[in-house]
Amino acid sequence: MVSFAALEFAAAPQSDVTKWQLEVQRRLIDVDPAKFPILILVPALALDLLWHRLKNWKPWQIALVSGIVFIAVLTAVEWNFGNFLLSDASKNRFFGTIYFDYNSRPTGPDRLRQWLSPDQGVALYTGLLRATVYASISTWIGLRFGRWMRGVQR
Repeated sequence: MVSFAALEFAAAPQSDVTKWQLEVQRRLIDVDPAKFPILILVPALALDLLWHRLKNWKPWQIALVSGIVFIAVLTAVEWNFGNFLLSDASKNRFFGTIYFDYNSRPTGPDRLRQWLSPDQGVALYTGLLRATVYASISTWIGLRFGRWMRGVQR
């Protein structure tokens, strides 16, 4: 039978405490709130205004234009709002950029208030084109489902 009390472990004193070790030991007294949500209300209002003008169009045409408008408005609004959230003006309780969860690294982009390396050039435009295609397809599916729901009766 082996006695664990007799085992000795080599230990070195840690006199040089790193920034990460200090950050992990921070006191958590409350649950940290989630990040500020996406401003989806602005593209939704744009689509609502658009659909009043496109009542007589075919569903696939409405879906195509809606996908383009949704991604264009969402990108314009979120890109500028992202700049604001990374600025010092958003350091308050309402926008919540002063709160960081336990797992966030001290050298992370949200802590340092830096953009992640965004795609540029062809990669950016390819991603936006894919998002537009997905938005158009999902809008078309939603319009078809809505048309089917009109026919459902009790």
